[in-house]
Amino acid sequence: MAFALDMAAAVHQFRREPDRTLELASRAVALSTEQGFPLWSAFGGLLRGWALVCRRKGEAEMTELQDALGAWRATGARVCGPYLLGVIADAYAEIDEAGTALPLVVEALTMADAGGEVWWTPELLRLQRHLIAASA
Repeated sequence: MAFALDMAAAVHQFRREPDRTLELASRAVALSTEQGFPLWSAFGGLLRGWALVCRRKGEAEMTELQDALGAWRATGARVCGPYLLGVIADAYAEIDEAGTALPLVVEALTMADAGGEVWWTPELLRLQRHLIAASA
């Protein structure tokens, strides 16, 4: 159920629907925390953080996102890494922090190439071009 909630939240993140993403990701985090699933809690936390940033565009929301990134990295997982790093970079783009977002996109692209998880590469390249244009 925690995995399903995270994946449903991701679908709404793909569609750039922060309210629905927030609702589903929050449920995923609560269930994952209760059941002791650190990976799915961190995954949901990253999506929840993205949704909060999109809704409020503030530094407090970025702190939650950074905490979730730390939790995800602490699991040692690499699953969906390019996507999740892209989500964080997109959140930084939302608050006009291209300089912080670009290295995350580069890390995500490198991770995608190294691990063969390239399904999110087109979106990462789009985001990279957007960030370069925004910082020019």
